[in-house]
Amino acid sequence: MMNMASDRKPSRCWSNEPATLIGDAAHALTPNLGQGACMAMEDALALANCLTSTQSVATGFRLYEAKRYPRVRNAIWRSRWLGEVGQWENRAVVAARNAVTRILPGRIFECHSSFPQLMSALAGQPANSLPEAELL
Repeated sequence: MMNMASDRKPSRCWSNEPATLIGDAAHALTPNLGQGACMAMEDALALANCLTSTQSVATGFRLYEAKRYPRVRNAIWRSRWLGEVGQWENRAVVAARNAVTRILPGRIFECHSSFPQLMSALAGQPANSLPEAELL
């Protein structure tokens, strides 16, 4: 039997005072999206912003979990789904999958916000309020 990469159901709680988890420690996902390190950096930025905008560390941790959970859940689901589809073995099904993916626009398979939208969401600001230099 082949060992396959696996993830785990995302937890809503990543913190236990006075510590919290980020990246794969908080929300492991399979490598199909290639987003592991990127998600950890997003977590770090979101956590920093949450801690600076709240009165207590515990409140900052709860805000961080609440802000990150939807994106994390989506990334875990998409990565799992891509892994399953990519490992289909039935020749007819694989041929059909390949034919369909060739004719669909590539945009359908993109699962991430544009960079400016993502950075502004992590910073807790509207996308048009951040200067271009801050987005890079």
